[in-house]
Amino acid sequence: MSEPTTTGAEPGTPRFCGACGTPLDTGLCPACLPAPSGGELEERVGRARRSVSAGRLFNRALMTYVLFLLVSMAAVIGVTAFAEDDGLPIVAWIEILAMGLQAAIAVLMLCLTWPQVRASFTTLPRWTWFAGAAAGGLGTFVLATLLILPWQWALGAEELRYSDPFLAAGMGWAVVVASIAIHPAIVEEAAFRGIIQGSLQSLLRPWEAIVVGAVLFAILHLSPAAFPHLLIMGLALGWARERCGSIYPGVVLHAVHNGLCIADEAFGFGV
Repeated sequence: MSEPTTTGAEPGTPRFCGACGTPLDTGLCPACLPAPSGGELEERVGRARRSVSAGRLFNRALMTYVLFLLVSMAAVIGVTAFAEDDGLPIVAWIEILAMGLQAAIAVLMLCLTWPQVRASFTTLPRWTWFAGAAAGGLGTFVLATLLILPWQWALGAEELRYSDPFLAAGMGWAVVVASIAIHPAIVEEAAFRGIIQGSLQSLLRPWEAIVVGAVLFAILHLSPAAFPHLLIMGLALGWARERCGSIYPGVVLHAVHNGLCIADEAFGFGV
């Protein structure tokens, strides 16, 4: 086979391969280049498929977060509109509706991403991870209290009591615990440390996925006062998921943290 050459190489004139006449954009002729070997071709196809898969996962992680955020924003608007004492029962039903929507979103997106994020849901770490997570939940609760109290004192803001709407609606403490401690621990961890962090790791380094997930987690709650401790909590949850490969220690940490918030409202033992 004759070597590819170029003709018409003068500035402003078309360029062609001297061997086959193929128009050229560069000095190499794609028609005359040797075909890739079987292994090289498979590697190219594999890279292309991984790139497409990573892009698809990123889109689904983004969709999960956007839907969660929209539900959270709608709930905040509804809660603000009925924040007076007479409207507290309505607030409780708004919260329950928002939780139901977020649970449905998490289940749907989990079905769409299951092959890629399955490991974090099927891995059960050693018991020491759960003990450490329980201690971490206590630590994040103390940290949150220490960070929020100065904010409340400086602004003269009233203490936000999560249980009041449910109790005003006559739902009882069992519903309070299920709604404020158990539901967020399961649904938010499945969404953030399962779907979102697991999907982001296909494009980012592990520590980058942890940081991005933590920032998104803090923003979701739409509370400037709570942002610092939620960011730290999100980093701890993401780190635990990365190190042990499972979302379940994070579920325990999240449930303990929120459960202590409820207990503080019931018994008033805040720091």
